[in-house]
Amino acid sequence: MRAKGLLTLALGSFILPYSFFGQSQTPFTDQINRVRPSVAQIVLIIPDAQNWKSPRMPAELQQAFKDGSFIVGTGLLINDTSDILTAAHVAYAIQDVSKKLADSNIPVNLGVSFVVSNINSPIVIRSGTLSVGAQIIGIDPEYDIAVLQTAISPEGIGSRVGGTNNTVAPKPLKFSVLNPRDGQEVFVCGFPVGSRDLVTTSGTIASAEAFEPLLTANAHGFPSPKDVYKVDLRISPGNSGGPLFRESDGAVIGIIVEVVNNGGYAVAVPAKEVTESLTKHGVKWESAVELTKLPPPPKGKKLIPKR
Repeated sequence: MRAKGLLTLALGSFILPYSFFGQSQTPFTDQINRVRPSVAQIVLIIPDAQNWKSPRMPAELQQAFKDGSFIVGTGLLINDTSDILTAAHVAYAIQDVSKKLADSNIPVNLGVSFVVSNINSPIVIRSGTLSVGAQIIGIDPEYDIAVLQTAISPEGIGSRVGGTNNTVAPKPLKFSVLNPRDGQEVFVCGFPVGSRDLVTTSGTIASAEAFEPLLTANAHGFPSPKDVYKVDLRISPGNSGGPLFRESDGAVIGIIVEVVNNGGYAVAVPAKEVTESLTKHGVKWESAVELTKLPPPPKGKKLIPKR
């Protein structure tokens, strides 16, 4: 069991909540607008319309690719070399669908898209959407996470976004490894299954100390229970791989990996486990400014072995 994350400091007759030590109280809507440009849509694209309308198209994929693209899940920008974090089961779905299309001699491209207002960029696939190519560089099924490397590197995605002064460019999101409390307010941004719209829903931590096996981990030889968060909010399978944000400051406290009871609540892998895996495999990440001193993220980058 984890220790409770609430920290207070007694100063005479005063008790200061943990938020006093650096969790800013920016209005909730401002937090959403600040982080949402860095939430990515993971998408498979068949570049030639003749192919996705072809009789060669596998029957089970025809509906998914009804307009030539298939939104597989959600991800987030995690460092200045434009790596994208998502769920391992999203990466496995990419591999499985890509293989079926290759077996049918249908080319397909993997990309990530960002919804950016006032965009003025040469790589726009629709109004307000920045899209770049990507490839899977590694998968960690034990914690149901994977990393994609985008085609924009090392200058970063943010430097490719132009537009007006109101443009908010995608920036790496920051992780907090501090444990939340039951009832703490949180929100998620993601792409509900079948939708191209970035949707935000809010709720609370239902259980900050849950301990159970992960479905993807169990299916790939890691049956042991894991520390997870259970989150009370409305959510869709399309949110898989997306960030769970702390409402008070917009820090990422977990990654959504499972949707339960038809979207009644979600299961998230805590940021502590996510960042430990990233550090272990040499993938850079950024930390939120907090009271707790964290080890510095690695300077280099190695590849997590693929399946």
